[in-house]
Amino acid sequence: MADGNGTTFQQNKGIIVLSHGVDAIDSENVIPESNYILTVGRLEKVKGITLLIDAMVMVKEQFPETKLIIIGEGGERGELEKQVEELGLTDRVMFNGILSNGEVRAWMKNARCFVLPTYSESFGMVFLEAMYEGTPVIGTEVGGVPELVVNGETGFIVPPGDPEKLGDSICVILGDMKLRDRMSLNAKERAKEFSWDSVVSQLESIYESTLRT
Repeated sequence: MADGNGTTFQQNKGIIVLSHGVDAIDSENVIPESNYILTVGRLEKVKGITLLIDAMVMVKEQFPETKLIIIGEGGERGELEKQVEELGLTDRVMFNGILSNGEVRAWMKNARCFVLPTYSESFGMVFLEAMYEGTPVIGTEVGGVPELVVNGETGFIVPPGDPEKLGDSICVILGDMKLRDRMSLNAKERAKEFSWDSVVSQLESIYESTLRT
């Protein structure tokens, strides 16, 4: 049985959840930016991008050279662009639209951190993809995100709807290179647990165990 978090098996009256696997994708192109944070997703209210733009005011105060790169399209783009202009962030926030998977991975790989302050998320594959590229991630305490992101180790988990705590977490990562490097290594190792090789191995173990019972 499959749901938003993966495939669920019932074995000996116990429940085993087998998560989705993360794909290995070769990144494309050379990224023209080097000092940026990244978000990827539909530009809709549920993704919380407006909170991230609010948080960029704090980020700009402490790290004036850091940009926010937004990848994705959606019905809220016009409102988000208006918000950026009203907050005086037009030189700090870039809307890159829809890109290929390889291009997205390249932006992920070179980002200082990946941030998605979503209000709702079933599994959170985009977090795994960023972690697979060795990028610290910041997510919210919703859906399957806390099951992927190890708070303080592979990134940070913040409450949904709190731009101040979101900004604080971003600034902590930007301001501590040793922490960022450690989170980068931890994120990559964590993502390996969700590689397709790992998922297939777990699936084979489940089948073998079931056949023996």
